[in-house]
Amino acid sequence: MRQRLGLAQALLGDPPVLILDEPANGLDPAGIAWLRQFLRSLAADGRTVLVSSHVLSEVEQTVDDIVVIARGRLVRQGTLASLEAGPAAVLLRTPTPELLADALAPYAVTTVGDRLRVEGCSTDEVGHLAHVHGVELHELAAEASDLEKVFLDLTRDEGGGVTTALVRSELRKITSTRLWWGLLVGAVVYTVIQAAANAALAGSDPGAGQPATAALDTAEAIRTIYASSPFQGSYIFAMILGITGMTGEYRYQTITPTFLATPRRARVVLGKMAAHLVVGVGYGVVCVLFALLVGGVVIAIRGYPLGYGADRLWSSVLLAVLAVGLWTMLGIGIGTLIRNQVAAVLVAVFVTFLVEPLATFVLAANDLDAIVEVAADQRLDGADVPGEHVRGVPPLVGRRPGPARLRGGPGRGGRPAVGAPRHHLSRVVRR
Repeated sequence: MRQRLGLAQALLGDPPVLILDEPANGLDPAGIAWLRQFLRSLAADGRTVLVSSHVLSEVEQTVDDIVVIARGRLVRQGTLASLEAGPAAVLLRTPTPELLADALAPYAVTTVGDRLRVEGCSTDEVGHLAHVHGVELHELAAEASDLEKVFLDLTRDEGGGVTTALVRSELRKITSTRLWWGLLVGAVVYTVIQAAANAALAGSDPGAGQPATAALDTAEAIRTIYASSPFQGSYIFAMILGITGMTGEYRYQTITPTFLATPRRARVVLGKMAAHLVVGVGYGVVCVLFALLVGGVVIAIRGYPLGYGADRLWSSVLLAVLAVGLWTMLGIGIGTLIRNQVAAVLVAVFVTFLVEPLATFVLAANDLDAIVEVAADQRLDGADVPGEHVRGVPPLVGRRPGPARLRGGPGRGGRPAVGAPRHHLSRVVRR
């Protein structure tokens, strides 16, 4: 009764187009037969009736045209007859199938239980061949069309294809809003400022007891401009993109249909991570290009060579691009833990811009930053901490040798304080 009342309510305005979702749910056989006849009468009056249903046997008895949608994409559209039309196939059963083997050689023959399935011929042709070869037939029939089989063939879950479709779907979710390019513009602007400032101030003395920055004729300064600047300028925007990619599902209440379409949640998360990694890497590439352009212009204005052949420059650039992509995946993780979008972004920014510098300051105040400092952006400019003696520090894992920057002023006990790269857990070996 409830289904009939809902249908009556939908027809009050005499609509030319009627859209019904699973209208036969809860109806008894008599009600289903009545509904089928009623919908056919509406179509006969010139109305368009669109029925969404998973009861394919009922669909087969009711509709004229079929639209098959799988994973959010249109798979097939056409008349019911054209959808069911496939290669002609005949089913036959005989006690002596070997006698027909040579006669059926031109056709595709498969065994289905105790019967043979022959594609590409009609029942008349198979009957004639059996008569000519004197083969006794116990059954001979054309294979009946089956909408359910056609539907399953069109929407078959093929693993890799589904994963690729998920990644494409997530990419469409990202690019269908204005947020992604707004964040990209912010990343580019911040990168341009970073690259221009690093190039303009390279080799200058900041004063206040701080050491002078590396000159533009050194590989360290070039790596700072071309590799560190794009990372510093874009990683926070990449992280926000990842956060919104996950929390947006909860904010706009699309998480339920997403998991209904793909019940395997791990596959959905992997698809999100892969899509956001691709976009994050794209952010990194764009920001590197702007850093090369703007930084190169400032370097040229100052009368120095562009330094594109500097030691370890391109490996550092590659690491910077990859790191930006990984920060989008970090954002996915934060968005999974904190479902509120605003709260997740605020927590991430708070930790990145307040807690981390505060921790660095505390470590520096206690002379511990020679062992551990926490900011990876400077790791990308190629700075290294040599495996030297640090009194009172247990043996840990050493890093590859290379020059280290020394901050002005001694540490405790008169030892110089080594400036370890930020965002990196640097460890020192006691010899």
